[in-house]
Amino acid sequence: MDCKPIVNKEYGKRRNSLLCKTSKAESHFAKLLDKSEIYYIREKCCYNFSGEWCYVDFYIPKFKLGIEIDGKEHNTTKHKIRDRLKSNFLDEQRGIFTYRITNEQCLLMNSINVPQIYQHVISKSKTYKHRTVSAIEKEREYFFSICQPLSNFDVRKKIYAYCKLNEVTYEFNNLFGLKRATAIRNKYLISGINSHDDIFYSSIFIYAFDKDDLNTKIDKFNEYL
Repeated sequence: MDCKPIVNKEYGKRRNSLLCKTSKAESHFAKLLDKSEIYYIREKCCYNFSGEWCYVDFYIPKFKLGIEIDGKEHNTTKHKIRDRLKSNFLDEQRGIFTYRITNEQCLLMNSINVPQIYQHVISKSKTYKHRTVSAIEKEREYFFSICQPLSNFDVRKKIYAYCKLNEVTYEFNNLFGLKRATAIRNKYLISGINSHDDIFYSSIFIYAFDKDDLNTKIDKFNEYL
């Protein structure tokens, strides 16, 4: 299903302009991501300390991975310097790994293996060695400790999330996985799942704890479109 880009005012006119000028290569890459059922954000915005917005073509929260699709203009010396500074800033200041491919390389791709790209990128990262598994485990346990008392469901239970924007269903091992993959604020995430009316009030996702219940909710949602 071909969709027009979702345009909003959250990050200003520049982001809206970028979304509306999606290239053929970017559209192709978005379809590959949809097929692989990887949740992503188009034109992710990061604020740098010089007072400017930094935009990433595709951001995959689950891996903190930014993927840039470069046109011919990126072959110039000026653009190469800017791209290097941008990648360093994202890695060192925002903890986002950057992977770059050209338009031509993108259009030749028939599938995408995001975990493989992630492993390739972190092997070259200057900061990855500081991100330990134990730190992530501590973060997860802390998340569970503060979210479980606010929830009427088991936060460690497997959860399914249907994305209304690209009509793809994602499966997560627990609420922490969903949180990391979508970057939704805790209170909105929990209230959306706690509510029986999430079909109407959740702006992006429909949630469920089993596939049959999810399909029922999706059918109800489509009836009201």
